[in-house]
Amino acid sequence: MHESPDSLLIRDNTTLAGLTHIANRAAISFALFTCAIILLAWLLPDAASTLPAGWKLMHISTAISGLLSVLALILLNAGSRSGRRLALSASLICLAIALLSLLSHSTLNHTSAGEYHHSALPPLMSVQTALFFTLFSLLLLTLQRLHQRNLLITGLSFTLLLMCIYLISGYLFSAEKLYAQSELVRTSPQTLFTMFCLTAAVLTHPANPELQGFFIKDDLSGHTARLLLPLTLAIPVFAVLTGVELVAHDLPMHYAAAITATIICSAMFLAIYSLALKLRTLELEIQKGSASDELTGLYNLKGFHLISAKITELAIRHQASVCIIYFDLDGLKTINDTSGHEAGSDMIRSFGKLLKASFREADTIASVGGDEFVVLCVQENPHKALQRLEEHAALQNQRKNKPYQLSYSCGWACSDTASPGIIERLMMKADMNMYQDKRSKKL
Repeated sequence: MHESPDSLLIRDNTTLAGLTHIANRAAISFALFTCAIILLAWLLPDAASTLPAGWKLMHISTAISGLLSVLALILLNAGSRSGRRLALSASLICLAIALLSLLSHSTLNHTSAGEYHHSALPPLMSVQTALFFTLFSLLLLTLQRLHQRNLLITGLSFTLLLMCIYLISGYLFSAEKLYAQSELVRTSPQTLFTMFCLTAAVLTHPANPELQGFFIKDDLSGHTARLLLPLTLAIPVFAVLTGVELVAHDLPMHYAAAITATIICSAMFLAIYSLALKLRTLELEIQKGSASDELTGLYNLKGFHLISAKITELAIRHQASVCIIYFDLDGLKTINDTSGHEAGSDMIRSFGKLLKASFREADTIASVGGDEFVVLCVQENPHKALQRLEEHAALQNQRKNKPYQLSYSCGWACSDTASPGIIERLMMKADMNMYQDKRSKKL
């Protein structure tokens, strides 16, 4: 059964939306699991023995902030007033914890790193972690209050994403000052993982339609985003890591720089080439969709004119004969009135299939207006095809499995040699002959 471009688009968008929902739920679940395990370890020291060393680097306030963020995300689209209030409260408490941590760091501005080292436990979350949860809480509060696409939401979302990339990059390249104040006061790997999950969850959340819609739409912007975003994030990191590793193995800096530049340029070339191929495919799909009839899958009038223009050029070059056959279904209005429009639509689809079965693949068949069809033949006498069509129609009527008897009128016109404007002239003549055939049936 033929699927229209619109139905394919809806199906693709539904699939993408489903995958985005799964990714969103998975990110929330991972963040919830990580924070819950760490908080449990802080509250039950006996249970902490089963955890890997270094789990204490995620401060208890960080675990609580993560759990509050998860709770707010889950309740972000709550239908009940109590659910929305709980989401608002969770966001505000998370914001308060983050701001208190920043205030504490400001108060301890001149405290040496050694004082942190001598503490039994890290006294508070790192500055970077506190800044992250401040931004995240502000974004949650903005999403709850605005309920629409807004420049502030987009700005906060991108700032959050950039901060997450900044911290992960610092960790990957061992730039400690980017993510730590001391050995104990730092953004730990488990905290980085939680940040990544929370960022992914809020960017793909239905309450953030600007960014979520940008990635799931089956249009040019959506395809471009899904193709380029992973490459944009992965290529620079991979290239720089490769360069650092080469330098660490005593390769001269200029050689490492040359190899790094080669990796980046090659990857970007492949990305642009892939994007160009995708754009070409989309362009062809758009052209095909705009040139085809949704009901029958045949060319529509626009598609017929596009194809016939090209065929005319070839026919003129080779001095080939050209024929146009016009068809009009008989009694379609009566069938619509007595058996319903679905029966009328089935009659149109059935006749389109009979035309395809009766004419050659090289012939151009189009549905040009409801119950009207046109066929363009080159270097072919239409008598045999018309006879096959008559036999196919008679066979279908004999089966009596339809709530109608298929009947049609036709007229055709031919020219031994093609010339500019020949298609339009033949269509007018074939149309007149078709209506003459229809009138003769009424006498």
